[in-house]
Amino acid sequence: NSVFKGEAGVDEGGLYRETLDQMVQELQTDGFLPLFSRTPNSLHQIGENQDQYILRPDAPEEACIFVGMLMGLAIRTGNLLPFNLPRFFWTPIVGDQRRLEDVATVDCLAEDPDALLAADARPLRALRRGLGELVPVHLLRLCTWRDVQERVCGDAIIDLELLRANTRYGNCTAETPAVQHFWAALESMDNEERQLFLRFTWARCRLPVAQRWAHPFKLHCTGGGDERLPVSHTCFFQFDLPNYSSPEVCRARILTAVTYAGAIDGDAQYSSGAEAMRMSWEDD
Repeated sequence: NSVFKGEAGVDEGGLYRETLDQMVQELQTDGFLPLFSRTPNSLHQIGENQDQYILRPDAPEEACIFVGMLMGLAIRTGNLLPFNLPRFFWTPIVGDQRRLEDVATVDCLAEDPDALLAADARPLRALRRGLGELVPVHLLRLCTWRDVQERVCGDAIIDLELLRANTRYGNCTAETPAVQHFWAALESMDNEERQLFLRFTWARCRLPVAQRWAHPFKLHCTGGGDERLPVSHTCFFQFDLPNYSSPEVCRARILTAVTYAGAIDGDAQYSSGAEAMRMSWEDD
């Protein structure tokens, strides 16, 4: 279980997912660790994958083994990790050979494409070694790079139709006005805002792909009106929705909650379950 210092969350899954999610974000933070770096295309602001990362040739072996184990954990448990890694990274993970044309997907201006093809060979071997601690890496040859990427990371684009198809309603139906306001509010958000919503509701920022969906989203209508903020239960992927009067109000209240509350709330001063319930907060 995970325990957050200074916060009153009780881990039934939500804190654990939030820990993994934040860990991966820090691993991809520029200058935090000598592990990943932005693609050269990102630095030059040209070509594909400008929002992606690649392994550094000098990445520490122990850190690469750890990242491989994290990826194996994601495959084993279904706890998706928000790695932003391109095909250039995943191709050798499944045992396939990179091609010369793959270099342009991360570095359009490479002066020595052949050198870039093998620059991260050493850290990749270490990462595959860590991955092999949890999954049989020889079986990855049966998968495409996209299959493995989806099993580890899910989809960075929040598909609202997929979310809607996997929603279960409590104390309401799909025709309830507040529910219709809710979906209209999400439709008006960009993908980054939808990721914040997902983190607030499920302590992760990626949805699984359609064929690997295991946990339905629970949308529960509660009392109160425009003056109230929504409440989430990250352990159970549940969102408590007040009876908002319009999509505009709904959107404003959701964005306030997901922007300023994050995924886990509950200060240490409200550490007991009884106090949390009096504040209309859930322990997770």
